[in-house]
Amino acid sequence: MRKLLLVATIAFVSAVNSHAAAIVINAFDNLLADSPAFLATWIDGSDDQYVQDTGFVAIQPVGAGDPQDDGSFGIAPGSWSSGFDLTSSGTNTNISLLARFDAGNASTGISILFTDINFSSASYTFTGFTSSFTSVAVNMSSFSAAIDWTAITDYAVGGGASTPENAFRASISEISATAIPEPTTWALFATGLATAMAFRPRRRQS
Repeated sequence: MRKLLLVATIAFVSAVNSHAAAIVINAFDNLLADSPAFLATWIDGSDDQYVQDTGFVAIQPVGAGDPQDDGSFGIAPGSWSSGFDLTSSGTNTNISLLARFDAGNASTGISILFTDINFSSASYTFTGFTSSFTSVAVNMSSFSAAIDWTAITDYAVGGGASTPENAFRASISEISATAIPEPTTWALFATGLATAMAFRPRRRQS
């Protein structure tokens, strides 16, 4: 009985881990050396309005600049020319953004826009960030449109793009995608557990 339970538990944990493995879309630990190359609109004159730090990129004034929330980072269109699968072969996936707002920020959100191989785009503005690094996760179904998440060709991350523009001061550490275990995964575990219980040794009545 114990062996059956152990086998069922190991199988379930393996299934969950295979579905829950995170795909790191960008760790923002070396923006200038990233491949594919990044395009940036956070530029004021000749000065980039961001600074590479250890494990994150900080959007902040450089020189006399004043970065606004209509700026963005984005990989060059078509960099993932064949399409990149963000679903980990699952249909239920969360997009997570690890970031914080820094001193002087007047914006309320950080947006991410994905484009698929058919040139369809979907965006979402993440909120709830504080002065400490916070991870905010949103299901793909909450994005603005239905796109082919198995064939993403490029993306951009930017400010909340308010009107009129607000000062944007933020540090961005990571964008990732994590597949959520499907209900069938839980159902398989329940079935295996029920089978193991059915074949457990029964004590004889004295």
